[in-house]
Parts: sequence; structure tokens; C-alpha cells
Amino acid sequence: METLRLTNYKCFEDTDTFCFKPINLLVGSNSSGKSSFLEFLALIKQSIGVRKNGALLWASEDGVDSQDFRNTVRNGVGDITFTFKIKTSKLSFSVPKDIVFANITLTIGQEDNKADYIKSIRIDCGDHIEISFTNTLVSSIKINGESINPTRHSQYAELGKEIIPNIDFIDSETSYKAYEEERKHEKELWKKIGITSDKNLLLPIRLSRFPLDKTIQRERLIDKIGNIDDKLFEELHNYIIYSKINTIIDEVNNYLRNFTDNLIYIKPLRAESKRTYPNSNIAIDSVSPDGKNVPYYLLNLKQTNLLDSFNKWLSDFYNFKVDIALTMSLTQVLIEEEGKPKRNIADVGCGYSQILPVILSVWDSIFIDRDDDTSIRIRKYPRFVVIEQPELHLHPRMQGQFASMIYKTIEIARKNKIDLRFLIETHSEVIVNKIGLLVAEDANLSVDDVSVILFNAKEEGMEQNVSYSSFDKDGYLNNWPYGFFDDIC
Repeated sequence: METLRLTNYKCFEDTDTFCFKPINLLVGSNSSGKSSFLEFLALIKQSIGVRKNGALLWASEDGVDSQDFRNTVRNGVGDITFTFKIKTSKLSFSVPKDIVFANITLTIGQEDNKADYIKSIRIDCGDHIEISFTNTLVSSIKINGESINPTRHSQYAELGKEIIPNIDFIDSETSYKAYEEERKHEKELWKKIGITSDKNLLLPIRLSRFPLDKTIQRERLIDKIGNIDDKLFEELHNYIIYSKINTIIDEVNNYLRNFTDNLIYIKPLRAESKRTYPNSNIAIDSVSPDGKNVPYYLLNLKQTNLLDSFNKWLSDFYNFKVDIALTMSLTQVLIEEEGKPKRNIADVGCGYSQILPVILSVWDSIFIDRDDDTSIRIRKYPRFVVIEQPELHLHPRMQGQFASMIYKTIEIARKNKIDLRFLIETHSEVIVNKIGLLVAEDANLSVDDVSVILFNAKEEGMEQNVSYSSFDKDGYLNNWPYGFFDDIC
């Protein structure tokens, strides 16, 4: 996901288009919308892979809890719209390129206290596709501005575990006549082009074999029938896209699925440390948003001989290591500070329990030596790490070390050809200033690598104001409001 724009979502009238850079710092006063913005990504993540009665899964015990649609839409009125840009090789409609950008806009609404649903879908990628729904029924389909009204009775297919629904054409006695009408329309279209023999008529299933790329379509038609009128070709081109509408929807859903598989989300309040944990034989390969499974993640690292690798990486930024002690029935997390013996994590202060899930998630974002398809997915799709308040219970020096860790991780990701993006919600002046210092001092981190998003509530009302800042080459913030961190200064 390259960009994101939210309208009428929670406290936001309009966030404007936010472009994701390698390092994104979200700053602002309490209750200004920072967490709400980040939680939207987690909301998408938890809505994929589960069945739900509505467009999104608004509440999840392990993710975010937005209660329901009416509690999420701004002031409880209207529709929620979110627009995002993706980079893909599968939606090259009009131009023969390996990689193209597609802008996707989804509108979510609700009527008469029924379940919320996707009201419209817009896909812009060379060609322009618009699908509108009325509850479960397809009300209109437009391809490049031209209405293609399906003569068969169309409705939602079963939503299943995806975000965007497929379109289902009812196979019934009433739809059979409508289907014949649609076939008649198709025959007339081919007749206009010059194909009149019944044996040469392309049935819908054969029509769907045409590539989406307009240039290749034209070349194949010219090779078969000679030159073709531009207007007729555009009509045929739109019809081909219509015949492949579910293929296009499937690709967008596939992108969202892989994107969210690549998304790591860490909540602002992580689980408190315990002295002991019950043993478990479940292999944990990712840190949960609240960090409750950290002991089992560490246990998995130790059992797979990866804990030493993690500690070696950790030593580049912090002066401590972690270890796991096992008995027959209990697991202990141990912290070994430089020059001190190992101690139980419950005896070393709550700062370690808060920062350890963050550190493990950062390391996991660049760790690609896996036996499954995870390493392929990490390289193919952007890798997002969303962290709320990493500075919680941390000494200022450790806050600065966190900023250095983020910078070095981006550097490692680039060497390994990983498209890594950090979204960090913070109140720490130390973290912000440290990132600015790194921009000024290190040529490997440029001003184009960092974005600073300022969240402020408007004084006259509950609407939130989102503005965008950045660092200059000397590490100073541009367009920074006076007294943002301290009104006394």
C-alpha cells in the first residue's frame, strides 16, 4: 500500500492523501486521532481471513475494537470512504507494463440499521471501473464511464473471508432469459466488428480469455479480422473488462491479503511481565499486538537456534540480551544486562516488558530466513510495522537507541531488497529529534525517507486537523508549530 486517504472516519472529516515513506512519525496531542489512523490498518488486517456480517470486522479481541460501523463513522452519520494505492503486476489494463499503480476507493455505508456493506468500489488503473451496490444487489457497473447494465439478476456473492465481494449472477429460470438477452447483445457487438459466423462468436468464457492489456487486445483482433474502428474497439474492450470483473476483484483482494499478512501491529500498552509462564508446544512465529506471546516467540527462537542471532543484532543497539529458562512445566524470560547476571524479566523494571515486543517486531520485519513462503511475501509486498508509543517507560537514552535501531533496520532492509515502512505514533521529543539528527549526519538517510504527520484538534469543534511536515537536510523540522512540545519554551 503506497498511499491512504480516509474520509468521515472516526474523528476525521478528511485526512488528505498520506504517502507512506520508510519512516513515518505520527505526533500530536492526546485524543487527536493518531491511534485512530493507525488502527485503521489493523482494522483491515483483522477483517481478512474471518467471516463477518458486514464490510469489516469492527471489533476483535486480539486486534482493535471499534465496536461497530455507527461508532466508527464520523458523528455516526454518512459513509466511510477509504482510498489507497497499490503497486501490482496483475492489473495492467491499458499499458503493457510489468508493474503498475492502481487507485482503489471503497465506500462503506449502512441503511435502516441493517448490516453495513460496501456501497461502491472504484478501481483506477489505466481503465476506470465503478461498481455500485444497494444492500446486496448490484445497482450499476460502469467501465470507463460507460454503463454496462448486467441483464442477469446480479447480487453479492458470499463475502466469505475477503474485503471486496465478488459479483454473483443468479442461475435461475428467470435469469436464463436474461442470459439469452446478454448473449444477444454480445453477438450484436461482434457483428458490428465484422464477425458474423456463429462458429466464430466468442462465448463469455472465451471472451474472458482475452488479456486485460488494451494494446495486446488490439493486436490480436487486428491479426484476426484486420483493422477495427476505434469506437467499436473501446466498446469491446469495456465488455472484456466486464467479463473479467471478478478476476480484477480477486486480484485486489489478493493484494490486501498479502499486505495484511506483511503488517505488524504493536499496541500502545503491552502486557506486563510475569515471573513464569506455562509451557506450550505451539510454535509462535510473530509477536501479538499486545505482546502477550513474547515468551513463546522467544522460546521458538531458542528451539530453532535463532535466539543467538537475535541477541547479536540486539547488541548493536542495546546493552542487554534475552534468554529463556525451561523447567518441566514453566517458562521464564531472562534479561542479561551488560556486566550483570541474568535476572527474571519481572525483576528488572517494566520498561523491558514494554520495549521487548517492539524490538522483536522490528527484528522480525527484516528476518527472512524462513522455510515457508513468508520470505517471498516479505520481498514481494511492502512490509509495514505499526508501533504505538515505543517510548513507554523508557529512559531518554533508550528512546534515542530506539530511533537509531529504526534507522539501521531501514538500512538493512534496503540491502536485502525489502520494502520496509515504519509508522510510529509517539509523544517523545527525543525520538523525533534523534531521527532529525540522523537525517543531518548520515547520507544513507535522506529527507525523502522521513515523513512527520501532525495531528491537532480544531479549537472550534471536534473535527481533527492533519498536516504534514518533514525534516530539512540539516535535520530541522519544516512548518513546525511553535511550542508544539512545550508551551513554556
